[in-house]
Parts: sequence; C-alpha cells; structure tokens
Amino acid sequence: PSLPEAYSAALDGLLIGPEVGSCGSAAWSGAPVEVTDIATDPKWALFRDAALTLGLKACWSTPVLGEAGNVVATFALYFAEPRGPNAIEREAVEASIYLCSIAIERHNRLVELERRANIDTLTGLANRATFVRDLARLPIHPAGSWGLFIIDLDNLKVVNDNFGHSAGDILIQAVAARIEQGAPGEKTY
Repeated sequence: PSLPEAYSAALDGLLIGPEVGSCGSAAWSGAPVEVTDIATDPKWALFRDAALTLGLKACWSTPVLGEAGNVVATFALYFAEPRGPNAIEREAVEASIYLCSIAIERHNRLVELERRANIDTLTGLANRATFVRDLARLPIHPAGSWGLFIIDLDNLKVVNDNFGHSAGDILIQAVAARIEQGAPGEKTY
C-alpha cells in the first residue's frame, strides 16, 4: 500500500517467469526470491529503472500458497538499501503469508459461491435468480428503454428422448451461445 499506484498498476497482471522481478520469479518457482540489489540482479532487468527511481534497492518476495499447494499470490518486502530480510522480517512474512492464504482462499470461495448462485452451469449465462433481481432494478422510464425476449426450444424433449440428454444439453448450449453473440454487451438470461 505504500508503493505509488502507478508502480503497482504497471506490475499488476504481468506474466510470471524466472526473470520477472522478485514477485514474478517467486510465483514462477514457488519459492522465496531474495534480490539483495535490484541495480545488478538480472531478474530486475525489465523493471530496474522504475524501482530505482522510487528508491527501491532490494526486494524479497515469498509465494502465498493455496490449499492445493498452488501459488495464489506473492508477498513482497522492498528495502531502501541493498540487503536481504532479517530474522524478524522472516518471521513476520511467515505469519503473514499464512493469513494471506486463508483470506485469499476464503475470498475465492465466496466469489465461486456467488457465481454458482447467479450463473447457469449448463449455459454459463445469468440464471433466473439473477434475472429476477435485475428485473426488479430496471427503470420503468423512459418507456422502451429495455426489452424482454423469450425463447422456447420446440421439441427439446424429442431431442432428449431420441439422442440423449447430452445432445439436448449441447443444443441448449449452442442456442445460448448464439443468443449471447446476437446481444453483445447485453445481459442474457
């Protein structure tokens, strides 16, 4: 939070790899990465100038692992002088990455629960609960500012009975994809 927004934004979303600063390298390797001198470390070649301009001389990054052992984030300490972390900083990071892991996993579970509650699993489109919620929020004025398009798949039962429910599911998915393509940027239920 103490880093300038522009600096953080420039690093956000970068691909990970063995030569992508301390955080990208830690995420790639799944192990802590200590860069004691940003000015000379090859991992920082692409980002060196931005960091040095801010007075950042060293960076230690530790991966945050999720329940499955996958990297879900990185936790970094920057230093104003070339150095590595001391024992107290190491202990603080160990405690912090555990708490970060719990918070991130909890957040991801909540996002997944929200998605499941609002998205149809077969089509990937918003479901009836989302439709009802959004319909209640739509303005009634000006008249004609929104519309409702209802589609019924004739003879879906015949498809299911003759070709199996997996064929019927494929048909529903194909129709949903075509409807969504025909209304880009619009809510499709």
